[in-house]
Amino acid sequence: MKNHLDRLSYEQIIEDLAAFYGIESEYKDNWGRVQRTSAKTKENILKAIGVNVDTKAMANDRWHARGEGEWSRMTEPAIVATLSSLPNKLMFQVPVNADSASSPTQDLEVSLEVADEHGIVRQVAFTSKELSFCDSRRIGGRIYERWSLPFPPLGTHGYYTFHLCVLTAGQQREQTILAAICPDKAYIPPALEGGRRSAGIAISLYGVRSNKNWGIGDLGDLKQIVDWVADDLHGGVIGVNPLHATFNRRPFNTSPYLPMSRFYRNFIYLDIPVMEDYRDSPEAKALVHAPETQRLLRDLRASETVAYERVGALKQEVLREVFQFFLKNHWKRPGGKTDRQNALENYIEREGIMLDNFATFCALDSAMRSRDPEVWTWSQWPPEYRRPDTKAVERFREEQWREVLFHKYVQWQLEEQLAEVQGYAGMRGMGIGLYHDLALAIDRFSADF
Repeated sequence: MKNHLDRLSYEQIIEDLAAFYGIESEYKDNWGRVQRTSAKTKENILKAIGVNVDTKAMANDRWHARGEGEWSRMTEPAIVATLSSLPNKLMFQVPVNADSASSPTQDLEVSLEVADEHGIVRQVAFTSKELSFCDSRRIGGRIYERWSLPFPPLGTHGYYTFHLCVLTAGQQREQTILAAICPDKAYIPPALEGGRRSAGIAISLYGVRSNKNWGIGDLGDLKQIVDWVADDLHGGVIGVNPLHATFNRRPFNTSPYLPMSRFYRNFIYLDIPVMEDYRDSPEAKALVHAPETQRLLRDLRASETVAYERVGALKQEVLREVFQFFLKNHWKRPGGKTDRQNALENYIEREGIMLDNFATFCALDSAMRSRDPEVWTWSQWPPEYRRPDTKAVERFREEQWREVLFHKYVQWQLEEQLAEVQGYAGMRGMGIGLYHDLALAIDRFSADF
């Protein structure tokens, strides 16, 4: 192998390393033109991921060492495949007590646990006779063997967790593998079928100003933008900045691309005056119509920048009055459930543990900051509150159920308003309607951690 590499040029070794590390050799741009990845770009990408290829000798060394990581780890930590192209085999490597790599070990016992995203678990056990020996290699004075077992059948796309356990020579090795099984192709809206295209606009909703919003663009403004795009532009889509939840407070990490959660949204975008419980709540309306609140709203609308902390504080105050009305008139009141209680309960059930953890995080954050305003992140909370699965957190969740429920209620209202805007866009003839941008990263002190 080394003599073969010595005969290759530096550029050829770069090509081989790029292929090994999964760097695409070409792609199609927005206009459908094929763009080739240049050798220099491949070299730069290799360096960016930590593959030192400054000289031909260094590139040679990395090529020789490329497989050692594959052999010394048990399996790939993640698998991505489609239902129509599932692997035939699941490969794994194990160190064995052998002096020679010429003959495979005979005392291998393997079990595989497969859990789907709904919690359904099944187990399969294998013996050496049911496995296939593939290869062996000596690395660092030790023999590693590569084996394969039949890839488990998977009926639907989704996320699966494989837990592989291998017993050989009295030693047990385990590894968890995440398998993401995708549809064969991404969803295509009917408006784009057959290669059709749709035009529209992209907006940063937080920057929209109107004489009705509270100093930040809200979902009521978004509904008006639907009318403008449908009537004047004849567009089919509106791209919206990420609406993810942020802290809305000092130290002012208000970037929608670095949120406190990628799964739930920022209450600051709620159009409060159109909420059913607001319209029915005398207390909430009195708070908003009070002279001091009206002066604050005028200041917020006139501000050159979005006053996240002041807008957030005002909306929280009003939303709590709205929620109190909901609690009193709809939540487990005598005489049976109301339609609104059923709707919220259905939403909570659909969202499951993720919503429960997010709402609990928000309630804990509020409680910790009320005790000490200098507590900025969960890393400063007492240790027993830093994980969602502790007894202390469970006790807090039970004792502060109203506060936890408040944050669930707010997310439900956001879901309802967004669904209403999307439905309205469809009614106005927009083929796609809302396109939601999503953040790739999250705040390292976020609820998602």
